[in-house]
Amino acid sequence: MKQLGPGPMSTTDPAELAIKVTRTDGGTTLIGPIAFEHIAQQMVRSFELMAHNTTGADGAQYEVGPYAPEPGETYLPLVPADTDTVMSLMDDPVQGIEAPFPDLWSRLHAQHGYETARQVWHPATGMIDLLTKATEDEEDSPMNQSPPADDRNPVYPLVEIEYTVQFQTRKDPHVWWEAQANSTTDLAAAQDFSRRLMTGAERPRGNPKAFVTQTRIAQKVTTVTIVEGEGAPRAHDCDQLGHLRCSQHGRPE
Repeated sequence: MKQLGPGPMSTTDPAELAIKVTRTDGGTTLIGPIAFEHIAQQMVRSFELMAHNTTGADGAQYEVGPYAPEPGETYLPLVPADTDTVMSLMDDPVQGIEAPFPDLWSRLHAQHGYETARQVWHPATGMIDLLTKATEDEEDSPMNQSPPADDRNPVYPLVEIEYTVQFQTRKDPHVWWEAQANSTTDLAAAQDFSRRLMTGAERPRGNPKAFVTQTRIAQKVTTVTIVEGEGAPRAHDCDQLGHLRCSQHGRPE
């Protein structure tokens, strides 16, 4: 890739451009296509400012030249300022957060500036943390545990769990509000609603102008059906996840 010569930066040059990043370990990253030279030069300047606080940026060299892919070359595309896209790229080995410099955050920051990048990044990472916790909670749920060993009167709790989405606002950072009128037994639906709430695609019930800063999915056990041996199942209302084992008379122990 040839370095562009000196001269005024053009904002109307139709030729597509690319950036070549060469790290001190000899590794390279190609970014493109880039429509305008001023965008490419802006990204290079931003990368250079990351040298003092970003792994892999110190000592890196940059070239801006024509976008001309050769066989076997991989170019990283520009990153849109979109939370869903950033979420989908987080774990990508080539573009994600574990990729060599410039990783996903570095490229998002260089393209859009810190403030815009932060507004996209924080909801994306927050949503990933939320979905990870919800998955872990589901795996730890009594529904997914092995039934107790069969002694003489085995007890098998069958738990029906409802999920409700809650949120916090900038105005009341320590208060959790209910985001929906009704809870749901569909965890995927709750996760999708929570994601839409964080990205602004959905507005909270009763407070549509609230600036949502954080969401969470709360679990509520509504019914526990107890199956003892081969007897008929019986349903009981229980208050906590821990109240799952019931006596033969159907009362929580």
